[in-house]
Amino acid sequence: NKAGENTGIDVFFVHPTQLTTIPLQPTTVPIDEQPSSIITGTILAQGGLLAKYGRVFAPKYRQASPSSFLSSTYSESDKATALLEAYSDIKSAFYHYLNEHNNGNRIILAGHSQGSFLLAMLLRDVFDSDIALRGRLVTAVLAGMNFVYASPQELQGGWWENIPICSTVD
Repeated sequence: NKAGENTGIDVFFVHPTQLTTIPLQPTTVPIDEQPSSIITGTILAQGGLLAKYGRVFAPKYRQASPSSFLSSTYSESDKATALLEAYSDIKSAFYHYLNEHNNGNRIILAGHSQGSFLLAMLLRDVFDSDIALRGRLVTAVLAGMNFVYASPQELQGGWWENIPICSTVD
């Protein structure tokens, strides 16, 4: 475990949806209304797996309710509003980490479920158009969500125009 050691690689981990009271409509849940001990346990259990590479940064955020992703009952506009609010917390937390803690280190982005979705947005919005930042990206581990990846036989395309699919173990 190198979570307290500056190895030159940092992990920015975004936890999955962890709510004990789940709103039925698309919305976000304030941080102080979320199950802190469950979230902390999830960060340790999932994000902690990557602590062998270096320091782990895992922000809390206003989580979007599951209906923001899964429901066909609500308007796309209502769902987008909730997701963009959750994303704004992640983007703000990432820039805080980048400006205050990163110190030029390489970055592993990792998340699960909603965390993966929000990191995919961050990749598209922040990394894809920034050559220098892309050069510091080791990998993005985005589990538990579907994304539009490159076309068959292609290494680039889909959600990200300039970030290729991993093609080697290295």
